[in-house]
Amino acid sequence: MSRLEERTPCKRTMIHFTPKAIAWIRQLRESMKRPQSGLRIAITGGGSCAGYEYFVGFEDEPTNDDHRFQVDDFWVYVDPVSYREISDATIDFVDSTEGSGFIVKRSESADGDRPCCCFKTGEPGKGTGCRD
Repeated sequence: MSRLEERTPCKRTMIHFTPKAIAWIRQLRESMKRPQSGLRIAITGGGSCAGYEYFVGFEDEPTNDDHRFQVDDFWVYVDPVSYREISDATIDFVDSTEGSGFIVKRSESADGDRPCCCFKTGEPGKGTGCRD
């Protein structure tokens, strides 16, 4: 599992990516012909564990307020509000007969391995949210 570490001397908060999630991100970047783009992760709605909606997509540059992390050969950009909710989470990718998408497993989940939140992938380059 790969880790993201915030690059500040005062705090070590991590977001984990499984090898399957990293492989899928690489594949999307290649298929979209955006090899230098960073991965944007953001909360787009909701407010409780089962109700959060997330966006995942690619951006060429972070905003000034973003937390920025490097994972393998790509950057991840997370806005401050979203960062508070997904710090210390694990991001995985699932592909099943029921659908495919990224799953965010938050460490504070009360029921262990049950994914709290997820994002579904639609067309390459168009991140969409889902509710658990």
